[in-house]
Amino acid sequence: MELKNFILDFVNTTKTNIIELAKTELSNNNKKMVLDQRIIDFLDNTIAGIKVNFILKLALKKILLPNVSVITQIIFDLLKARIEGITK
Repeated sequence: MELKNFILDFVNTTKTNIIELAKTELSNNNKKMVLDQRIIDFLDNTIAGIKVNFILKLALKKILLPNVSVITQIIFDLLKARIEGITK
């Protein structure tokens, strides 16, 4: 998998999980915990398959994994944001 495709898959997986979890009866805190764990699992399984050098893979793990909660929150905020002139 190329880096570009990894990034697209990461964002799409996060969005899909947010939408799926929004339909559940879980509390917001539990939804966030489940989402973050799913994304951590996705990253653990996917980073190994990226066609980049070892150092970049290690950097992705060291940067992304500790910041999953922040990144998923940003994607959630972007999904719910209503931008005047772009969304209705």
